[in-house]
Amino acid sequence: MTTSILQRRGPVLPRALQGARQVGCVLLVILGGCSEGILGAGADEQDDCPGCECSDPSLLTESSCLDAGQSWSCESSQPSGDATCASEYFLDVGQYEGPGEGYPDPEVEVTCSKDTVTVVSNGIPHFPYEQTTPNPLAPQDWRWEFPRRPEVADVVTEIPLLGDAGVAVNGLPFYGPNEGAFPDPYGDPIFNQLADDCQGHTAGQGDYHFHALLVECLSSGALAGEPSPLLGYAFDGFPIYGPMGCLNECCSEVVEMKSSWVQVGDPETYAWDAYEFQERDDPQYLDQCNGRIGPDGSYRYHATADFPYIVACYRGTPTDGSGVNGAGGGPPGGGGTPPGDGGGEPGQGPPTCENESDCEGACPDGSLGCTCHERFDGARICVPTCERDEDCPEGALGQLICLEDVGICAPLTGGGL
Repeated sequence: MTTSILQRRGPVLPRALQGARQVGCVLLVILGGCSEGILGAGADEQDDCPGCECSDPSLLTESSCLDAGQSWSCESSQPSGDATCASEYFLDVGQYEGPGEGYPDPEVEVTCSKDTVTVVSNGIPHFPYEQTTPNPLAPQDWRWEFPRRPEVADVVTEIPLLGDAGVAVNGLPFYGPNEGAFPDPYGDPIFNQLADDCQGHTAGQGDYHFHALLVECLSSGALAGEPSPLLGYAFDGFPIYGPMGCLNECCSEVVEMKSSWVQVGDPETYAWDAYEFQERDDPQYLDQCNGRIGPDGSYRYHATADFPYIVACYRGTPTDGSGVNGAGGGPPGGGGTPPGDGGGEPGQGPPTCENESDCEGACPDGSLGCTCHERFDGARICVPTCERDEDCPEGALGQLICLEDVGICAPLTGGGL
């Protein structure tokens, strides 16, 4: 089978997806599904779409879908109705090339109960893998649950400072916009160029995760002038689309959605202190959590080119225990202090140093030793030393592990070490 690789070394597509026109369906809050080909080429689309008030019926094309008993949202011709299982929107990862020779094939299974979506994944990318951290890719035993019928909550909820905040449609988790405690304490990994071409990398246990979501890495692509496809789900159950979205019900105006967070400091360290949310009176700009209420009345997030890249907070209510590998959380409004993990007091990153003597007593109790370690940017910080995992103390983010190739301890979460 002949395949082609999308730009930025995205996924290799099966022939059935190459050049295929993407059906423009927008997922509603209730995750209404659709089936193609219900309307014939000669049908009166406006009459066959009850509840649609589009001024231009031609926007409802023969690629539209309609299930009995459902009403229409004119945006992207998507019907509303009972919640369709999210499995309809996940990739069939078995049809893709996978990470390359020597790695397991990717596996993803998605099931639904009345109120819950469950995703089980082995954590293996469906696209060619490029190692960008010292941590080799390894299969995982992921299982996540999130609401099938999400609702907007009265207050927003923090996402984890580190760890899983949601799952992409290929069964891989995504994190928020922070990196681990070492070597750049909780900095912005996209700004610091610590990710691969699909904006992900491996953490300490070889677990691959994204820090941003790209259309070209997670779908067959979107046609120019059309809204972006669904790329994943946050753990509050709301869908995440690519950057392009409709401004009206008929989707006659499609624009790039933009983050309302602006850079006010240095993102090399604790990212939430480096960006500030500034509300805009412009429908192109997203809310504090990097989402919006669409023209159909449903809430959705958008992956954006700028910080926070995916989600900044949960607009709904995440299921208890939905995410794994998570810890801490920056205030949804930005700012705040990260946990201290490695050296220094809680609420601070590892202390800086100029020589070894500066690190005497600077690391947590139980450390084998404490050394002045030079980061990628030339800054020097105090970190615990080790020869094996048992030498590493417990930090604010949980038990540290030994990076034996460099002889220092680091959190389980976060790559870019």
